[in-house]
Amino acid sequence: MNNLIEALLKAQKQINHAVQDSKSHFGNYASLEAVIEAGKKPLNDNGIYFQQKTSISERGCIVETVFYGHGAELSAGQIFIAASKNNAQQFGSSLSYARRYQLLVALGIASNDDDGQASTDASNSTQSEPVPANHIEEQLSDLKNAKSWDEALEIHQRHMDVAKLAHDENTQSELIVAYTNWVTQEKTKRLAND
Repeated sequence: MNNLIEALLKAQKQINHAVQDSKSHFGNYASLEAVIEAGKKPLNDNGIYFQQKTSISERGCIVETVFYGHGAELSAGQIFIAASKNNAQQFGSSLSYARRYQLLVALGIASNDDDGQASTDASNSTQSEPVPANHIEEQLSDLKNAKSWDEALEIHQRHMDVAKLAHDENTQSELIVAYTNWVTQEKTKRLAND
């Protein structure tokens, strides 16, 4: 086990931040592919292979990143993301999000921000695990696919669960405000169409 940990330490020194290569209408973020690209070569160069194990439950998906090499294996822990199995697109989005978020945490990296705000916010934060900066935008994007108010509430709750896991009260507050504003806008649109 000590050899694997020493190799992980060497790899982590070589890992750069993940590049923000994807865009939403609210900003840029690092895709799963960018996160994998940031970590894979340094890990492989140090004799380490990583695998992301997924399991599905009635309430969502669980992702675990496991490092293998030097005759040992080491789990980086698991993350649970609530997701509805009734909507394949939302479930796939949740699974990709869980894989990306878990890998960021497992590798100890963050995505670069293009204006420096995320690093400023992070240095002023006391949260125990990082919540990706685009979490609010992802919630709003997911809400666009909601077919009912109940489904919209489930989407909001799934995003709240991630912020709660990270003990990030600021993101929780922002998620609530974004959800409330979205509901108000949707109700206004529906009233105008009636």
